[in-house]
This record gives sequence, structure tokens and C-alpha cells, in this order.
Amino acid sequence: PGHLQSLADRIPSDRGLSVNRIIDTLTLFPYFTAFEPPALQNKVRSAMRSGDIDGLHVRLGLSAFRIGRNPRLRFCPECAVGMLAVYGELWWRRDHQLPGVLVCPDHGSLLRDSMVSFSQYSRHEFVAATPTNCPSHGRPVVPVVDHACLAHLHRIAQRSADLLSDPTTGHALSYWTTFYRSQMLEAGLVKSAATMDQRHLNGEFRNFYGNALEQLPAVMVNDEFAGDWLA
Repeated sequence: PGHLQSLADRIPSDRGLSVNRIIDTLTLFPYFTAFEPPALQNKVRSAMRSGDIDGLHVRLGLSAFRIGRNPRLRFCPECAVGMLAVYGELWWRRDHQLPGVLVCPDHGSLLRDSMVSFSQYSRHEFVAATPTNCPSHGRPVVPVVDHACLAHLHRIAQRSADLLSDPTTGHALSYWTTFYRSQMLEAGLVKSAATMDQRHLNGEFRNFYGNALEQLPAVMVNDEFAGDWLA
């Protein structure tokens, strides 16, 4: 979204919705910039304020993002019950719409597809969450999974949600290279200080996540890792 400064200027000041608060709490900015260098984070934030968002997806690498957008808005039936009981209405949660998040970070239960399909509505249309378009019998986003798989998906959902509520400090890409190499060294997944043991990492990664890998979108293709993302 762009032109958010203009939006913030039109909201009464006593609502406390500054442009930065809108960006940080009402958009997916913290998630998609979590591991980007500070300079790029600042450029994206500035573009969202002003409306100069042409090419923004390219700058963030989203155009080449292997995981496509969810076809429908998603919800958690347990959250819906609580929302209605306390506030009398539903709303869409950001952390339910993140790519690769298949369960509710709070309840650990499988998310459901709502009746709101992105192919049905204009991207500029406002569609509120309601008991009608978020029915309790909605289809789970993935088939029922075993307890071990569900535990992995729950942790992924929680850590993804953490990037929204408590984003990491931006670092240069060289920092992340050093960080992950040190983690590989500590885990004994290296051949030398400069050479990572990719085959060993591949096997340990599979052993750790097990069946959960098959549920995550765009991770596996015919029992092999899709692309070279792990390396």
C-alpha cells in the first residue's frame, strides 16, 4: 500500500494512528523487510508513505518469490469465537495471511479458507470479515496432520507472527552470511570454516521437519527440495 501519509493525515490525531504506526501494525511491512538491510527498509517505508511504490515488489524480491499469494483470506475458528464474544465482530488478522503460515499462532489449530477469494474482488475493495464469509465449517488450508507435524507448523506460525509484532534489527546481507555460517559450524554441518556441508544439512533438515515439509507451500517437489533455497 502507498500514500499512507495522506491517509494518516486524514485520521483524527486522538486515534494515535501515525503513518509509522499504520505501516508497522496494519501492513505486512515488518514481515517482508525483516531480513533486509536498513537502507532498503528505509526506502520501502518512505515509498509506502509517499505512494512511490512502483517497482517495490521487485526491490524486495517478491516478484521472484516462490510462494504465491494465498488465493483466499484465512481465519481461525477459535479466534472468531473469541472476537465475537468480546467485541461482537470479526476482523482479518495479519498473521493468518502470511505465506507459509498454516495454523493459528495463538491456538495451534489449522487455519480455514474464508469465502473471500482474491479473484472475486478488486484489490481496492474493502471486504469485512463476518460469520457468513468466515463459516466455522470452512475448509482447512491443508489436510489434517499428525501431532508432530502440527507442532512444527505451529512454531513456524509463531515465529512468523513474531516478525510482525517484534521485528528484527535490519542487517546487511554479509551479517546474515556470517550468522548462518556460525550456526552451521556450531551444529557440526561444515567441512571447513569456509565450506558448508550441504548434503549433511539436507539430511538433518529433512529429519528435523519430517512430514511438515510436505505441507509447506513451494518447499518440496517430488520428494526433493524445490530449487536451491536451502543451500
